[in-house]
Amino acid sequence: MEPFDEGRREFFWGRTRQVDDLLSILQSSRFLGITGPEGSGKTSLVRAGLIPMLRKGFKGLAGIQWQFCRLRPGISPIDNLAAALSDVDTGSPASKGSLEWQGEIVKLMRKDHTGLLNAWNAGKMDVSRNLLVVIDNFEDLFTVARKSNPGLAWEQEVML
Repeated sequence: MEPFDEGRREFFWGRTRQVDDLLSILQSSRFLGITGPEGSGKTSLVRAGLIPMLRKGFKGLAGIQWQFCRLRPGISPIDNLAAALSDVDTGSPASKGSLEWQGEIVKLMRKDHTGLLNAWNAGKMDVSRNLLVVIDNFEDLFTVARKSNPGLAWEQEVML
């Protein structure tokens, strides 16, 4: 079954309360985890519920302007996050999606525990807007990535 996305949000209904709950959590927290069994609609809830509401201009404590970055960790979580971040609309078409910018993001994220913040503040992203990073299949961080890189220290690969 394919998840609902923004393009099919008119067919996504009955979860208004859950979307409101997610928005409430975003008002007070920078991390929002959605858990549930496979096929229960977690991805649809984010793609067809939460993201369209944020695009409309969520006026919570975090602000009204949002940028979105979606990824699956896979076997290279940092590289996949860098690729997703490099595709965020920066207002500079020259940097969008470029391999050079991806490489810069990887270096910044591997530097220390403030890597994601450093990448965000590096000047290629619109820091006046909020960033929502959606990590689908988050469990890959504990299964696929770790098994694929057994010699790599856990802290090195997941240092966000």
